[in-house]
Amino acid sequence: MVLIKTLKQYRGPLGLTYSLSLIEQLLGVAFPGLIGWAINDLLVNSYRGLIVMCLAWFLLSLIMASRMMYDTRVFMRIYTQITHTVIVQQKASGVDSSKLMARSVLLKETIDFFERDVPSIISMTISFIGSLAMLALFNLHIALVALLMLIPVSLLNINLWKPMHRLNHSLNNNLE
Repeated sequence: MVLIKTLKQYRGPLGLTYSLSLIEQLLGVAFPGLIGWAINDLLVNSYRGLIVMCLAWFLLSLIMASRMMYDTRVFMRIYTQITHTVIVQQKASGVDSSKLMARSVLLKETIDFFERDVPSIISMTISFIGSLAMLALFNLHIALVALLMLIPVSLLNINLWKPMHRLNHSLNNNLE
């Protein structure tokens, strides 16, 4: 409950960090096209495509550095606030110190998920859609086969999710 309340409180900063991550990924997907444009322009003695590609690279570098500095601060503030609240509540309830320490570690893992894994999920989704679009532009049949490959991969993920969830639950219980 504390986690959800805190994440709602930080929805603005979280929205900004995830938006910056989305822009990063979209620029990254655009790079093959920008490189092609730069090469084509250079072949006809024009530097316009190269300049646009360099500006996009500079913008991407600026966004990446800004996002990394910003999201580290945001997620550290969230972790500090949640951990403080949980420890105060749990100590008042008489929870023993070793359990408090374990819960603090588990909270850090949860915040790490939001800091590292959510941007990775955004990245994978954008990369997948971008790659599929490029494949479709190249050859629609190859793109359809790649899309059909989602079926066995999804089935495999569904079958592996249950044992992984059970093992993770067991690991968390052992830690606590």
